[in-house]
Amino acid sequence: MADPQSALAGCYHIGPIGVRGARAPVTLCERTGRSLLQVCSWPGEIDRAWEAVAALTGMAQAPGTARAATAGDASAFLVAPERLWLSLSTHSPERHALTERLSGCGAMVTDIDHARTVLRTAGERAGELLNRGLPVDLDERAFAPGTVAQSALHQIHVLVHRAERPGAPAFDLYVPREYAAYCWEWLVWASESIGGTVAEPQP
Repeated sequence: MADPQSALAGCYHIGPIGVRGARAPVTLCERTGRSLLQVCSWPGEIDRAWEAVAALTGMAQAPGTARAATAGDASAFLVAPERLWLSLSTHSPERHALTERLSGCGAMVTDIDHARTVLRTAGERAGELLNRGLPVDLDERAFAPGTVAQSALHQIHVLVHRAERPGAPAFDLYVPREYAAYCWEWLVWASESIGGTVAEPQP
């Protein structure tokens, strides 16, 4: 099977961006090797579907409209009533077991990897960078690790998730593939006055 090609193949240039200092306050990268699965259920059946997802992934708490559920490297987002997105490693064994487990729960699993590109913005000024085009308060007091929101980055609909990890903040943007290069080039351009770096793609 052929490997999927990144939507950023023609515009992903590793190296420093703009103003240079002792330490880059922003790091940009694409997250690769990820699967994005959409779980849809009939009205009133999403709780049964979630129980099956939780049993497979080990997620202890169901996601809410503004809060992701996480377990290890896997995350779940409630993107609409009766609809979840699951982000996990392409090589995760749970990925292949979900369809069978959910078939008896009135739910359907659809692979939508091809429909979204995941961009990560990390560093001490990552929130400041995003707020140049994203109208969401990303201060940690309002947007703590694990928080998720659907909004628009420079007029493009995105899902933004603040990763739960130690150290400097990191935000994952789930961007429609057809607009991924546009959003990426905007992020690089907006980073020039702050200073940053483009890193190797990360899982």
